[in-house]
Formats: sequence, structure tokens, C-alpha cells
Amino acid sequence: MEFEREFLRYFRITQSYYLEPEVQVDLLLATAGEKVRRIFYQLRLSEADSKNLEAVIKALRQVFGQHQSPFVNSYLFMKIRRESGEDLDNFVVRLKEAAKKCAFADEDRRVLEQLVFSTIDNVDVLKRIIKERLGQG
Repeated sequence: MEFEREFLRYFRITQSYYLEPEVQVDLLLATAGEKVRRIFYQLRLSEADSKNLEAVIKALRQVFGQHQSPFVNSYLFMKIRRESGEDLDNFVVRLKEAAKKCAFADEDRRVLEQLVFSTIDNVDVLKRIIKERLGQG
């Protein structure tokens, strides 16, 4: 979950690990947004787990993991673009992380293709690459 990574960064920066466990969960819910709060209130957690940040995050991960199919993840993967000023290595890492959720037969090949296709702005160059690729296959 992208949000989880950002929340945990915020959690570290604010040194929230010194807070009571129940307050830690409240902090997550206060910053997570309405969708996450709605899901949280539908979870069937024990009273103890609902006050335990690690248990809450684990339960949310399971729910969000169930909600996205490989088809949806593939669509999201194809939409990934390199952000302005983003280091190439970071971009490749993002692509690899996203590809893991897609159930591709050949993850490395799809990452390479997405890397090429998402960074070419010139349509003529892209058409030539596709034409050459089809000529080889």
C-alpha cells in the first residue's frame, strides 16, 4: 500500500512510536482518508487488535490485496510513468514492485517494455520500435 509507506514515514518523523498503541491507530485513521476508515470499521478485529497498529495495518493490507485483481494491477502498471526528476533506478524499482502484483509470465520483459514505452515521447520512434519488434517475432 502506497499510503502505508507514506504513513510509516510520517510515523517515524513525528516519533509516534512513543504514543499509546490506541493513539497510534487513531493517527493512522485520522490521516488515512475516508475509504480506509470505512474499511477499518468493517473489519472484524478483536478489541485488542483494533488498538494495535501492526494488527490494523496487516488487516488493511489483506483487504486491499483482495480488492485488486491482476487485471487491474496490469492496467495500473501500464499507466506508470517516470516522474519528473525521478532517478532511473528508482523508476525501475517502482516498475518491478508493480509488476509483482500483475501475474505476468515474464516480469522482467514487461518491466523492460514498460521502461522503454513509458519514456519515449516521440511517437515515430515508438512506432519504429514496435515495427522492428514485430518483424523479429
